[in-house]
Amino acid sequence: MARYAATVTSAAALADDTGFAWLMGSATAGGKLRRVILGCRNTTAATAVTDFQCKVGINRVTADGVTITAVTANKLDARHPTAGMRVASGWGTVPTQGAEATDIFSIPFNAKSGVDIPAEWKNFRVRTQRSLVLVFTEIVVNPAASAGRRIKDRLRDSRWRGDARTWGEIYKDSWEAPLSAAA
Repeated sequence: MARYAATVTSAAALADDTGFAWLMGSATAGGKLRRVILGCRNTTAATAVTDFQCKVGINRVTADGVTITAVTANKLDARHPTAGMRVASGWGTVPTQGAEATDIFSIPFNAKSGVDIPAEWKNFRVRTQRSLVLVFTEIVVNPAASAGRRIKDRLRDSRWRGDARTWGEIYKDSWEAPLSAAA
């Protein structure tokens, strides 16, 4: 899967429920948000960041905006095609987003430290880890009596959100493909 990176810096202090970065599919392509790295800085390098707690929410918008201020999505591998997703740092008319209560999930962090979700995973409370997992997965745990005792058998009906195939189907395909290719 091709991977891309984009950096967005807000030029001003942000108020509650203020959008400052958007990642959107286009008419012909979609994608997945795989990593979020957040931090705070002052507009001048000589001024230290004040110590305070921040929270950034990841939110699905309900309507597209008008007049995009585009940000370049850089290829992490030069062999991949140009990104099909759109990245924006602003709009003439911003997309319609829900209030804080409608965020898919929130990322709390301290202004002096920042956060990198994959790197910080082990430091998150179990409740936070579970809420992040639920964003990306649909977990179905079958009873041991009907599915067997091995965890791969008990989770076979689970799937990544947006994926039509279950983990059991993907696992089965990964074992059958080499056999059918050799025939």
